[in-house]
Amino acid sequence: MRNVPHPVVVLTAASPSTSPPSPLGLAISSFNTVTLDPPTISFNIRHPSRTLSAIRDDDGKFRIHFLSPRPMSAEIAAAFTNGNHEGAFEVRRRLVRLDMNAGVVGRAEGKEGGFTSRAARILDPHVTASMSCVVEKEVEVGDHVIVVAKVSDVMREQELKEPFLMYVNGEYVLEG
Repeated sequence: MRNVPHPVVVLTAASPSTSPPSPLGLAISSFNTVTLDPPTISFNIRHPSRTLSAIRDDDGKFRIHFLSPRPMSAEIAAAFTNGNHEGAFEVRRRLVRLDMNAGVVGRAEGKEGGFTSRAARILDPHVTASMSCVVEKEVEVGDHVIVVAKVSDVMREQELKEPFLMYVNGEYVLEG
């Protein structure tokens, strides 16, 4: 399966009442769309996971970031592969600007389906789009959890002219 290309996204979650807020998150190479109507995605996450616990503590809310296929995007993704500890947080803070108080409101605020996510938003030109999501279902399989989530909000940061960052055979697939 190492030879099968996978999209890479960065997931961020709200830190459970830490002060200052910590940029919890991880890079995911198991991201998939499930349905377009309603917009639903899935991914796999190792269990136990500090990020998964943070998602659960925030009523299932999290944010997905799509990266351009550039060397800096690979660095951003790599910064979210080293766990959730102070050393990893410091690397993330030095590498990208993080809006730790993003509080993006779902498009149906005050109505069924609307929400406010406390997950950090990565503010970087290599993030081409992001989405706010809320967990619909979890399925435990071995030491992983398959997460199925509803997409509540999509923000396109720039015109999408190329594919997103991919990972295959232990390396990021880069353009240009």
